[in-house]
Amino acid sequence: MSLKRISAVLFALGSALGCSTYSTYRPVTLDCTVDSAFELDPIDMGTAFSYGDPTPGAYPGPTGTPPPTVTMLPDGPRCTSTSALEIILRGYKDWGSAVAFYGFHAPLPVTFRDASASEGLSFWARAPGPTAKAFTVVFDDYNTTDPTPLPPGSTNPADDPDPTDSNCTSYSAPDGGTNGGQIVNGIDPMTGQVISSGSITVTPPNTCGNSFQVVVRTTSDWQFYVLPFSAFHQTAMPNRVPNKVLTETGSAPGSNLLTAKLALMTLRFAKESDVDLWIDKLGFYRRKGVGAGADGGADAR
Repeated sequence: MSLKRISAVLFALGSALGCSTYSTYRPVTLDCTVDSAFELDPIDMGTAFSYGDPTPGAYPGPTGTPPPTVTMLPDGPRCTSTSALEIILRGYKDWGSAVAFYGFHAPLPVTFRDASASEGLSFWARAPGPTAKAFTVVFDDYNTTDPTPLPPGSTNPADDPDPTDSNCTSYSAPDGGTNGGQIVNGIDPMTGQVISSGSITVTPPNTCGNSFQVVVRTTSDWQFYVLPFSAFHQTAMPNRVPNKVLTETGSAPGSNLLTAKLALMTLRFAKESDVDLWIDKLGFYRRKGVGAGADGGADAR
């Protein structure tokens, strides 16, 4: 079945079209069959963990408070699902907060998540009540993150404990590691949001941190979202792929994301966001009947 059936919930990605930074959507009546056109390679939502800036009193704090959890749906089942991942974050006033997922790359020796047989990311989501409706989905790959960064204080790439586990070099991780290497005067170039305390980051071409990202805007009601890999782009220079140092590119149409070497997936929330986000059936999708290598295939070999 073609993607036209779910066009009402697909994003018209403004940044790719040179229009609005945010994606747009048209709400539709809940259709429990809307995801039946896809095969799903699920992401384990039980591996989610949250982190944020050091604002005193922010929730959840560093200790003694629960992480995002898969929770029973308080309003009854959504189609056949009785539970979903609930993300509650509030009170972060510096760069904001984020949720990531364990297991995208294993401990050394590093193995990466291979999603090259899929076409993109899909999920059901809602953000009920007067809570934040927008967040950024961020992918890091072999070009944008280094599992073995330089020792503290080092600026010499030769000090990398394992130069084979990444194409880039992690010189520093400002603002809690979120968007490291992209923040300029504290502004997230994708959303225009102030997400740091005002640090200025110099970015050599081989600097890690120039993540692939797209902004999602939810509603108070359940909607099905499909984010093709072609929607994910880097926003900063000069370390955008490809460049004179980072020459390896992926094969997803319209994007240089290395879908065969995904290291991290993060949901990032702007500073001062009051977040109550529910996510269900999170995973990498492929239309039924589409063969392996759906992203273009070159990086699946």
